[in-house]
Amino acid sequence: MSFPKFHTKFELSDYILVEVAGAPETVYKIYKKDNYSDHPVDTSLAEIRIPRFCGEPKVKLGVFLPQFDKILCELLVVADRENVSRLFSETMKAFFPEEADNFELEIVEKFGGVYSKIDYSLENFKRIFGKERDVSAAEMLSFPPKRTMFQERDEIWEKYINAYHARREAGIKRREMAKKNRKN
Repeated sequence: MSFPKFHTKFELSDYILVEVAGAPETVYKIYKKDNYSDHPVDTSLAEIRIPRFCGEPKVKLGVFLPQFDKILCELLVVADRENVSRLFSETMKAFFPEEADNFELEIVEKFGGVYSKIDYSLENFKRIFGKERDVSAAEMLSFPPKRTMFQERDEIWEKYINAYHARREAGIKRREMAKKNRKN
């Protein structure tokens, strides 16, 4: 016995999103517009999986956003900011039109790279928490996420982690030298 699947295709300006809803789960696949085909060969850039028990719109959004957030941050390695911002806004309007104004994509430059984070909009944050936010989620990134979805290795992350380990080793050596000096 096979479960029926329902396909919905959304054509955006730079990408094509396909929603495949079946019995075990709902899958959203993201294709580059020039790389999409209806043939069985899967040419999708990325996919987002929603388990079957997440049917309620708020729960579905809660599962969708973290996965989509990671994909957008990874896309910034190979695509420009406008392209990624457009993908975010068009996708939110297509899949979650009632929630589209409650979230925004923030893009920041940190650690020598460009990163993004989906965060509450200013109005939605104030409505939920009763105060204005001090620092956005993108500005709070204290450690660069490793991004290798569209490339073999992440040079920015490697540089950052190597510098971090060098600082730790230098601190350990300084403490050891200080101990030796105190004993003498």
